[in-house]
Amino acid sequence: MAAHKLLVIEEDKATAELLRKHFAQEKIETEIVVNGNEAMGHYARVLPDLIVLGLVFPGGDGCGLCKELRGQTNCPILVTSFKTDTFTKTLALEMGADDYIVKPFDIKELVARARALLRRWRVYRGEGQNKPSAVHYDQLTIDMVRQELQLCGQRVLLPRKELALLFLLATNPNQVFSRDQILDAVWGLEYYNNSRTVDVHIARLRKKLHGISPKWQLATRCGAGYQFITQV
Repeated sequence: MAAHKLLVIEEDKATAELLRKHFAQEKIETEIVVNGNEAMGHYARVLPDLIVLGLVFPGGDGCGLCKELRGQTNCPILVTSFKTDTFTKTLALEMGADDYIVKPFDIKELVARARALLRRWRVYRGEGQNKPSAVHYDQLTIDMVRQELQLCGQRVLLPRKELALLFLLATNPNQVFSRDQILDAVWGLEYYNNSRTVDVHIARLRKKLHGISPKWQLATRCGAGYQFITQV
């Protein structure tokens, strides 16, 4: 029985079959889609644990499809493309991609990156050893199995990265995390080393958490990073 399910959206059938062969060795069941118009239907049927998405294919735009997929799932999306420019990489990430690898790629590197994304996915869902699947504070619950945040008993829709960032801090109360530590734990993208990304996500979280409870807060430690402060 396959340990994970993978959806490959790739116009080049030879590349797609190569991916299927190598992922089979990792006990990952692979479904292939060569037409973008069929991608959402295949996603709904497969409900994959990981998506490998080519940016160029018949029937649509890869970045647009990435955004559409991200609206339906929190599972990792690994984008592949011949484009090497920073604009395209950044756009793909902003549309919801978790990683970006340039074609022609080394298949072993792609598989290694996919494994890393799946590991992080398990951690986000609370499946890692000795890791809680949910954390509770006054008027605040973060449930990584359900991938949801509750504030004052009401479910609040939260983008995946914001949820993962809040979960990281809340499961390590009063510990200060530097921006680089947060980038590595939540984004894991060596080439996307932009601490401004962390600041933007923290600011969005603060706006949503403002005034919820006096018993905890998302705090800035000047020159050091961020921490989730709780009352002892």
